[in-house]
Amino acid sequence: MKNKNSQVAVEYLIMLGIVLLVFSVMWGRVSQVAQLTRINVRISNAETYLEKLKTNIDLVNFYGEPTKIEMIAYVPDGISFVNLSNNEIILGVETTAGQTIMGVKTRANLSGILPYKRGTYRVLIKAVGDEVNLSY
Repeated sequence: MKNKNSQVAVEYLIMLGIVLLVFSVMWGRVSQVAQLTRINVRISNAETYLEKLKTNIDLVNFYGEPTKIEMIAYVPDGISFVNLSNNEIILGVETTAGQTIMGVKTRANLSGILPYKRGTYRVLIKAVGDEVNLSY
């Protein structure tokens, strides 16, 4: 009788081990998918930020001085820097896979500064002479 009880206990431990193995493999896969989703969301939010800026900058440039637009811009988490260079906005996005550099070209020469810390900002886009000035 004692031998059968120990056999049941061993079988129970083997089944528990198999269930834990399957669960850990599934957990690893779910974690990997969740991480990729976070990266994709971060990059998509950064692209949205850039496109909204580009659209408003091109609009102000088209109408010229003294046009100005005040827009509400949401800066997503993970932005490490924003550079304005001639007619380009260059953005660095930190992800677990490393840093991604993205940018857009505008029709106007740019000057000023843009926010890069996470949050919601009022960004003033103003035509000044032959360039567009950005401030927040």
